[in-house]
Amino acid sequence: MLGIELGLWIVYPVLLTNGEYTSLFGYALVLSVPLTIGYILWRDCLGALSTVLRDRTARRFGGGVALTVAIFFMFAAGFLSFVPEEGVNAPETATVAVLPTLFPLVTWPTVEWFFPTIPFVGMLSIGVLIVIGMLGGLIGLNAAMVARLWISGEQTELTESTAGTAAFVGANACSCCGPIVGQFIILIAGSSAAAPVYWLFVDLASPAGTLFLVTSIALLTASLLHTVGTIADSPICTIDERLSASGVRAD
Repeated sequence: MLGIELGLWIVYPVLLTNGEYTSLFGYALVLSVPLTIGYILWRDCLGALSTVLRDRTARRFGGGVALTVAIFFMFAAGFLSFVPEEGVNAPETATVAVLPTLFPLVTWPTVEWFFPTIPFVGMLSIGVLIVIGMLGGLIGLNAAMVARLWISGEQTELTESTAGTAAFVGANACSCCGPIVGQFIILIAGSSAAAPVYWLFVDLASPAGTLFLVTSIALLTASLLHTVGTIADSPICTIDERLSASGVRAD
């Protein structure tokens, strides 16, 4: 089901919009993906996640990684910035407005702000928070799993479980490195050649950006499912379960 939803996420802008970006199907599709991921985690990962999150070190490490990645992603994707774009219509005073923005898939009421004295500009919507929450949450849970394996001394399985996270980093490398690549292209071929590259690799509404996004979600979910087997078979996990059953705190 998750694979079908992610596939529809890719083809929706091309086949299903008919120029309309306020379709109820688009909103339902965006909301269904995190619900499906939540169901998968509840069905197949609840026991292992409960064991891992009882460990204070793993819990704090996963939460810190999730928060760091979410903030980094928001700055890399342009949702937050301390370098506002200059233009003829750029406001000269502090401005907060609600405007419709196309991401993800459909238009969402978006709170946009600009504080020129800092300077600080940003935009947030329910759709953006859903995407950031999915990526940050999945990365944080994977990081907590890795931390738990490291603490328990499962070095072999640690290497295997890290492969899924590394695949995610590779899939999103273009989104983070796009601005740097654009600067090189400006130096070599001029600004007119850099604009399409920026749109293709950095703009999450582009076909490549959408493909990177859904691929990252799939890889992170698969990595988490793969690591669950390792955590479930870990000797430390078995000891934790016995301690919990006897009424002793596992952490």
